[in-house]
Amino acid sequence: VDGAINGPTHLRLENMHFRSAQRSGGGGALLRAGRGALVVIDNCRVTDCGCDGEGGAVSLSDSDLEISSSRFERLRAEVNGGSLAIVNGRTTLTDSTFTDCSAGNFGGAAFVSSESTCVMDRVLFAFNEAGVKGGGLFVGDNSHVNASATAWRNNTSMRGGGMNSLSRAYARARAISLRRDDISLPLPPFLT
Repeated sequence: VDGAINGPTHLRLENMHFRSAQRSGGGGALLRAGRGALVVIDNCRVTDCGCDGEGGAVSLSDSDLEISSSRFERLRAEVNGGSLAIVNGRTTLTDSTFTDCSAGNFGGAAFVSSESTCVMDRVLFAFNEAGVKGGGLFVGDNSHVNASATAWRNNTSMRGGGMNSLSRAYARARAISLRRDDISLPLPPFLT
């Protein structure tokens, strides 16, 4: 499928390959949704998409996103979230990979911000790049990330090659793996 989907309220994408979608004047080259949407992406592949805003493939606000058994490859966003940009939403990522994605500022593969929640299980972030923070993943103010059995490999940025979170963000990690990455998390108040 070549092209973009705009503004669904409920959408399920299964067993599809999206490629070469481009968007100018905003984010979400493949998909842009907001206000109460529920988007499920299952066993899909998204390659070579990009935008001049946030979310090289998917841009969501005030919505829920569930991704499982999917691959996101060679995606870019000129601003934030080379693959995904989630603002004030809930996201679940399972058994998926994010490779060779880039963002001009924050979140080479994924940008999670503004009171968002992201739960990850068995996810790989590899060879992603952000211009400023969070080569693999950026977690913004008042957002929560819970990662288990997740790996970061060879992601780069000026700060937090693997993951970067702001001081009012909450990140919990269990059974994670890092290789040539760092994770930049705020120090708890009792350590500062």
